[in-house]
This record gives sequence, C-alpha cells and structure tokens, in this order.
Amino acid sequence: MSVFKNIKIELAILIIVALNVFLSFSVDLGFYNYFNDLGESLNYFYLKEFFTKITELGNSAWYFTVSFVGIFFLYINNRLKILIIKNSKKLINFFVSFFVYLL
Repeated sequence: MSVFKNIKIELAILIIVALNVFLSFSVDLGFYNYFNDLGESLNYFYLKEFFTKITELGNSAWYFTVSFVGIFFLYINNRLKILIIKNSKKLINFFVSFFVYLL
C-alpha cells in the first residue's frame, strides 16, 4: 500500500514540475530579454573591466606564490630561528599540501 502512496506523491510532483516548465517559459523569456537589453542601455565597459580584474584574482599564480613564499619563509625560519613559531611544522605541512593541491 505504501508503494502506491509514494507513486501518487511522485506523480503529483512530476505533474507540478511539468506544468511549471510549460507555464513559466514566457516569464523566463521576459527575464532574459530584460537582462539582455540592460547591458546595451548601460555603459558596460566598466562592468567588463571590473569582471576582468576579478578574474585575475582567480589566476593560480597568486596562490602558487603565496604557498612557495610560505614554505620558503618557514624553512629559513626553522634553520635560523629568527622567530619563535609554536606550530611551524603544521604550517609547513599546510603550505606544502596547499602547493600540492594547486599543482
């Protein structure tokens, strides 16, 4: 009996989703046209420049540099004992794993 109850619930959900697909098409098309025309009305050169700069933050060279500098600094610090760091071994492991994950 519970199998038929689950089928009824799944069938109801399927009908709701199918109706949503057929009825909301014009709404989605309206949103698409609105946002498509929005780019032409604004001076989108500044937006393009902004997102280009944001994309540069995603460049992995920044992260490789930070991990390499961290490994180098902590290795030199362990050899020369410039600063006293309690968890230097954990930090070295962190930067090495950070480098390996990026690689």
